[in-house]
Amino acid sequence: MKWFELLVETNKNNEDLVTYILYDIGAKGLEIVDERVINEIIEQKDKWDFIDETLQGINSEDITIKAYFSEADDIDCIINTLNDRVVNEKIGLLSINVVDESEWQDNWKAFFNTMKIGENIIIKPTWEDYLPEVDDIVIELDPGMAFGTGTHETTYMCAQALEKFDVKGKRVFDIGCGSGILSIIAAKLGAEEVIGIDLDMTSVEVAKNNVLNNNVDNIVEIRHGDLLSQISDKADVIVMNIVAEIVADILNDLDDYLVDNGTFICSGIIDKKKDIVIDALKRNHFDILEINNTNDWICIVAKRRYDA
Repeated sequence: MKWFELLVETNKNNEDLVTYILYDIGAKGLEIVDERVINEIIEQKDKWDFIDETLQGINSEDITIKAYFSEADDIDCIINTLNDRVVNEKIGLLSINVVDESEWQDNWKAFFNTMKIGENIIIKPTWEDYLPEVDDIVIELDPGMAFGTGTHETTYMCAQALEKFDVKGKRVFDIGCGSGILSIIAAKLGAEEVIGIDLDMTSVEVAKNNVLNNNVDNIVEIRHGDLLSQISDKADVIVMNIVAEIVADILNDLDDYLVDNGTFICSGIIDKKKDIVIDALKRNHFDILEINNTNDWICIVAKRRYDA
């Protein structure tokens, strides 16, 4: 399906008016590119893990509003209306692109291929064929709009840790489960029960579908909630692939959710912030078993002391 992308370049002061006009003539969706927001992010760079250096130095009061119209819309009439209400009134400049829906929905699949992570774990996109070897543990995945394909350093380091530190017969909590990849891996590695939790409802639906596709719905339950808010029991293993500050904060409450001598696996941590998590682990009576670093991303495995 083809979409018409209409771009209106205007001043920040005209944002509400142009937005109203675009919705008034039937826009199916809007995207606002506001350079002032980028500048605010740059000014608060210490709160972010990474900021693209090419964004430095941007300083403008102008914004670009992108509006999307379908093939079924009368695009000629829409353009004429915008010329009358926006261009001729000197509110903004208008341009148009034609976009194929596949550019949003499917092009990313070209970069997600069958891959091996760890000793025996194979991540296979649902649309690819793969002939497994004897010891392969195959996870079929369609991440959709959810995070977690196994290609990111943080995901595959967590997967490797689940494989290395035995989860067989154990209860596992996957906090911030995204696509469900780590929950499914834990189940395929022999976990007795797995609970995956995510705050994003899209991720929850994607994860549930991936659990069903991998035939582990008798082991894995996906829940919608904020961190540990939907859990009342304790796990033998907790895995979290979330930023350092959240990991450090949640460690203060982990006594109620992790058994004595339980294993805690965490990633999503950049190298310069690893000490935030290490300090929190030590403060909360964890012994660090392993710290791995891949391209400045950190994965830490720790065990909660019995005498804590």
